[in-house]
Amino acid sequence: MKLLLENWREYLEEIIQGGVHDPDRNTYTKTMPPSSAGERKKEIQLYKDAIGKEIRGVAKVYNVKDNEDGSVTVEMEHILPYDNSKGAYGEAIREPRYQALRCIGTGRSCVDERGKLNDEEYEMALEFHKDIKSAAKYFRVSGSKMDDNPGNYGFAERNGRLELVFLDFGHG
Repeated sequence: MKLLLENWREYLEEIIQGGVHDPDRNTYTKTMPPSSAGERKKEIQLYKDAIGKEIRGVAKVYNVKDNEDGSVTVEMEHILPYDNSKGAYGEAIREPRYQALRCIGTGRSCVDERGKLNDEEYEMALEFHKDIKSAAKYFRVSGSKMDDNPGNYGFAERNGRLELVFLDFGHG
């Protein structure tokens, strides 16, 4: 029992309990139970509005279904959350991601105070910052209200680069 309590993350295979990853289609399907679906109408509407759209910094949504029991099922692009992404993409994303998130509620000038970033990391941090700004605009929140919990975002290879992508739309 002690090992389970200390290493519980190793036993989770999905981002959100109850979700299903379909590796053949590279989709992730999650269902919000009736008890929370009623409280999350704004978030659910964001998922519905995103269906079929390419939005920088936001996971692709393929379908949202209102179920008869009051639950809502969301089918979306499978994005590894950051904690798993850093293993997939290596340590190269650590500092640029940190700098971009550090500046989540501010402008580019914050990223310009780059500290120990080399040129490549700096360019990556600027792009991640743009990804965050785009997602915040879509979620209709200021950057400072973005929930930057590592379980809410990951990385996807898009347009020839890594894009910081939010997969949880409940910000604000």
